[in-house]
Amino acid sequence: PKNNNTKKQFNFYEAMARNSDCLVVKTDFASDLIRKNIGLDAKVISDCLRFKSKQPINKINSPLNICWFGMHTNHDTLEFGLKEILDKSIKCKIKIITNKLEELSKRLNYIKVKEVTIEFVKWTKKMDDEVIKTDIVIIPYINDHKRLVKSYNRIIDSINLGRFTIVSNVSIAKKFEKFCYLGNIGNGLIWAQKNEKKVILKVNNGMKFIKNNYSIEFIAKKWSDLINIVIQS
Repeated sequence: PKNNNTKKQFNFYEAMARNSDCLVVKTDFASDLIRKNIGLDAKVISDCLRFKSKQPINKINSPLNICWFGMHTNHDTLEFGLKEILDKSIKCKIKIITNKLEELSKRLNYIKVKEVTIEFVKWTKKMDDEVIKTDIVIIPYINDHKRLVKSYNRIIDSINLGRFTIVSNVSIAKKFEKFCYLGNIGNGLIWAQKNEKKVILKVNNGMKFIKNNYSIEFIAKKWSDLINIVIQS
């Protein structure tokens, strides 16, 4: 804990954990942190898919047609990713799907380059209909504990929607390395332009992997099995 407030939170959640029959977290990273800090083991059960699969892309259009989606709590990671794109002077259209649009629009007012066109779209429950109008989803991460204990949901949703997905090279993304580009967002876009066949292969293989490991049925079975074990113990 960094201060008295976080210490109180830490103590509260630690007490809850020690009085629970079972701990469940969304990522391996979160499980490792719990084991390191309080010496308890936690089961890992990911979030399930939020949307139905869509027709996968079959080419990379030019200029690049990109999407970022997320809530306002991730706007700083969006700026991080945009900087990596701007540094490479990549010509592209970027659809940003989020909440607090007016606030973000003002925050990004400094981006005035002819290579980059930005469209702001309000987040809704049917935001997947907007994502599939693009070819590539970018998911930049800042390498901090706050972000790295979060769910894989944006990664698995993007792959499941048949979009090529570019993710910062952080620990929670490693398990998806065969199906995404991991690394600098700008470098990933350049790689996608030069390797269209490999992009399509990653997208199709990724969709199969996600369907087999993150469907509602698969995740529900994990919960059912765990609950039965806890009841019988």
